[in-house]
Amino acid sequence: MHACPLLRDDVVVEPFEPDDGRNRFIVAVDHQHFVVDSSTAILIDALRQATTYDELASKLGGEVGHTLAEGEVREVVEKRLPRSLFEQTGEAASSPLSWQRLLFTAQTLDPLVRLTRRLVSWPAAAATVLALVIVDVAVVHRYLAGAASLSAHGWSLLLAPLLIVLGVLIHELGHVSALARFGGKSGGIGFGIYWFFPTFYADVTATWRLPSRQRAVVDVGGLHFQAMYMVLIGTWALLAKDPTLPMIVMWFTHFMMLYTLNPALKFDGYWMISDLTRTTNLHQQIRRTATALAARLIRRQHEGVPPRRELLMLGGFSIAALAYFSYVFISLSHSIAHAAAVVAGPDRPGWPALVATSILGALLLFIVVMIALNCARVLASVIAPRTAPRQEQPE
Repeated sequence: MHACPLLRDDVVVEPFEPDDGRNRFIVAVDHQHFVVDSSTAILIDALRQATTYDELASKLGGEVGHTLAEGEVREVVEKRLPRSLFEQTGEAASSPLSWQRLLFTAQTLDPLVRLTRRLVSWPAAAATVLALVIVDVAVVHRYLAGAASLSAHGWSLLLAPLLIVLGVLIHELGHVSALARFGGKSGGIGFGIYWFFPTFYADVTATWRLPSRQRAVVDVGGLHFQAMYMVLIGTWALLAKDPTLPMIVMWFTHFMMLYTLNPALKFDGYWMISDLTRTTNLHQQIRRTATALAARLIRRQHEGVPPRRELLMLGGFSIAALAYFSYVFISLSHSIAHAAAVVAGPDRPGWPALVATSILGALLLFIVVMIALNCARVLASVIAPRTAPRQEQPE
């Protein structure tokens, strides 16, 4: 008889969206979450007690009502279940961050979160959005009307990054507070490296145990809190004689909020759409729908039209992504043009400022080119895919 691998004690198996009638389960361990059917959930639970594959096959046979072969069960466990579910795999815990450091533990944040979680409500969110729109319009009007003098002093340029980082921390506090609003416990707030970019993060992996609408609230909780912060900064910009500093903070923070909200990357906007539509592997689903539609419209293949729900999801996703990338291209192109004008203009600044402006302009141009190439590559894979779409994998 062959021994079963030891299932980790911290593996969680719970019903996933129990009200949708699809009988699915969520399997969670570390930073990984897998949506599985009832048979797989029964198999994983049976692994908690079985020590051999013969014993496991016997337990499963009693659950499903028919005899299962030991070899069949062994093949499923060893070839289809993720290795991260088992002990002594030698694999590091999976994480989207290549490096991370916890800054504030859940215990440290708890006294503050007990207060801030009360701000997570639909009336508070609606009032925040309305106030932000009013403040933004007023600040833009003041800027365009030239009603205030702008001067980028050295101290303001040094203080602006600190205020922007404070807004990011408030954003992460929003996620933690929203999770606490629904009785969930966070893992704290930390700092890490995502690809090559430094970033703050909130460990809200417990969100997967919530219903879809509550998960969506956690997804946008960070933007809700950051928007409240922007109302305060915007009010400062309206009252200050020299609004340069708050306007700089507002510009960068708004850019970062839109960056987080866009669904093209796996940030808040992506997870919000995924949770509201109850769609796992959203990007793969969108690409499959777009590929099938392109095959019918462009290559005139006689394949069936994707379901209406998938077409609506594709349309909404495309509009949101187009709006975001249009904003990015317009903003960055304006910044590149301004940098080029400063470098080539008759009133050139000193060499330090000239070098800094040149480097910034080159960096912005590089970002624009990389985004354009990535968009072109995705579009090409939809119009003329080289291979069949890959089988959906859990996220």
